[in-house]
Amino acid sequence: MNEITQVAEENAATASRQYIRFHIGEHAFAFELGALQEIIRVPPIAHVPLSPPALKGLANYRGVVLPIIDLHHLLGVPHNSDSTSTRVLVLDLDKPAGFIVDHISGIFAADPHQIEEDTREANIDSSYLAGLIRQDNTALMLLSFNSILEKEFIAGDRQHAYQLSSNTFEATASAEIQDVRLVTFTAEGQEYAFYIEQVEEIIFLPKMLQIPNVESTVAGVIQLRERLLPVFHLRALLSLPHAQRTPENRIVIVPVQVEAEQRLVGLLVDSVKEILQLPHANLEQVPQFFGYDSPNAEITAICRIPEEDRLISVLSSEAMFGVQKIQALLQGLQDKSLADAEMVTATFHDEAQLVVFRLVDEELALPVDVVQEIVRVPELTKVPHAPEFIAGVFNYRGVVTPVVNQRRRLGLPSASDLESQRIMVLDVQGIKTGFMVDAITEVLRIPDAAFENPPDLFLSHMRMVNQIVHLGSDRMILMLDTEQLLNSVEFKALSKVAKKEKTR
Repeated sequence: MNEITQVAEENAATASRQYIRFHIGEHAFAFELGALQEIIRVPPIAHVPLSPPALKGLANYRGVVLPIIDLHHLLGVPHNSDSTSTRVLVLDLDKPAGFIVDHISGIFAADPHQIEEDTREANIDSSYLAGLIRQDNTALMLLSFNSILEKEFIAGDRQHAYQLSSNTFEATASAEIQDVRLVTFTAEGQEYAFYIEQVEEIIFLPKMLQIPNVESTVAGVIQLRERLLPVFHLRALLSLPHAQRTPENRIVIVPVQVEAEQRLVGLLVDSVKEILQLPHANLEQVPQFFGYDSPNAEITAICRIPEEDRLISVLSSEAMFGVQKIQALLQGLQDKSLADAEMVTATFHDEAQLVVFRLVDEELALPVDVVQEIVRVPELTKVPHAPEFIAGVFNYRGVVTPVVNQRRRLGLPSASDLESQRIMVLDVQGIKTGFMVDAITEVLRIPDAAFENPPDLFLSHMRMVNQIVHLGSDRMILMLDTEQLLNSVEFKALSKVAKKEKTR
């Protein structure tokens, strides 16, 4: 190394660098600006079930999943309620990560030789600090975000592969091949259903474009993923009285064959009720004297549930959405100069169908094919000496089925709205298990491109979450891993309850 090069490197090493000064509680900190991408207000945060308290949750940051870390918890500083000055430091630490701070107080320059390595006077865990900087008669603690990630998150991820291999439920082959699965919904107090294979999505009632001069069965047109879908009134199609729209209304999206094309249309229903899995023997033909013996009849079968004294009419989408109705609506769209907006064509490849549900304020999801049924919460029988997270058992198709109260399991407060609560029945390593959630909101068909893996740095701290779904710029759904819904200790307790109740 020549003398000129050596002098240049020494000057670079001692040149002033810029630092940002910020505060957490009463403590003043600093951080070198080099890794800072942006300072933002606290965005909407999706909280991750069973994650450590320091991981506040996930946010959608410019199309990237951004982990949000609460420094108050890590540093043992009391957390004040978020104020207008609260900010998130977005840092590039191989991948973006956000850190919540109480407020930013400025930017300053300091030379590296001003950094004091002795941090004993700081009342913060020294393993999180890179030193102290004296500035304006204040000893600023130089926070090492890399050390925070290494200690709190990355070290745990090194055991992630072992955790997954030693605590994974085996896939259970279904022996219920002869069963049918129905999505049930209501109109004028009556229950109707489609076979689940016929249902593309179930969505909230969006803004609807009214089309004048069309028949009364047409509710309007909606936009779904930048294309237009016609929506029909179920009540009108079944000659039932008209009703005002309510927050419980949903639109059931089904495919319909129109000439050589398969298109999607919507069906406006009063409310969506359940997903049922029943033996094929529960289906009966419609009595011929009802006038439904024609292959073009809207009702194709009657589903009987004797133990609940219920009858459900199974509808035929082909008969309900006849070719003439669809073509008339297409002509109406053309007359209104909307022909350039293509109708949705069916795209069944590279998509996944999800059941979306709510727990507290978070949107979570499971693949529709692992959810055997979704039922209202029945009267549960308490199990003596069972863990608190097991709410009780109920008789599910002749099988004593334990129910997991997800709020209790996750340490959340009890739900106030009991009417909307539902039980999702899953097969957990051969044991029929009900998982109680606050509400079922939608059944969505999501393109594969919308799925994203959780941030690598936090894999071991998101055991229940295996993918994240981006829907638009401000909506994010956490996809749960069905094999991680219970840990090994919880599963043993569940098995014990199921076995005990079965032998009674």
